[in-house]
Amino acid sequence: MGTHDEYLVKAPGIVIGRKGTIGRVIWLDKDFFPIDTTFYITDKLGVDDLFFHYFVLKKQKFDRFVSDSAVPGLNRNIALSIEELVPDLRIIKIFNQIVKPMFGKIAVNTNQIETLTRLRDTLLPKLMSGQIRV
Repeated sequence: MGTHDEYLVKAPGIVIGRKGTIGRVIWLDKDFFPIDTTFYITDKLGVDDLFFHYFVLKKQKFDRFVSDSAVPGLNRNIALSIEELVPDLRIIKIFNQIVKPMFGKIAVNTNQIETLTRLRDTLLPKLMSGQIRV
């Protein structure tokens, strides 16, 4: 309840839907404030970047672990009990170095899409009403 004007988690980050979007794994490029219907991920491997974590989590299909009777949700203890083979940290770091530029390009493209969408939403009504001409 209430409002906030500061982020809780510095980007980039990963959140997992706990209620509503149960098990959905989402990459975030902007600082964020996770709400109580999500889990957010922190690095426990000491590899700095979260790219490897993201892909491991994407393949988990957390929605198969839905629990709670009144409001379906993902139980934290069940999610934490899932075991996963983890390669040598050197391999994870190499993987992260390879995919980091790809995620950077995705972020740039996303920002350009948002800018173009705002521009379209501003210009289209003016074009349709005749306020401006091409």
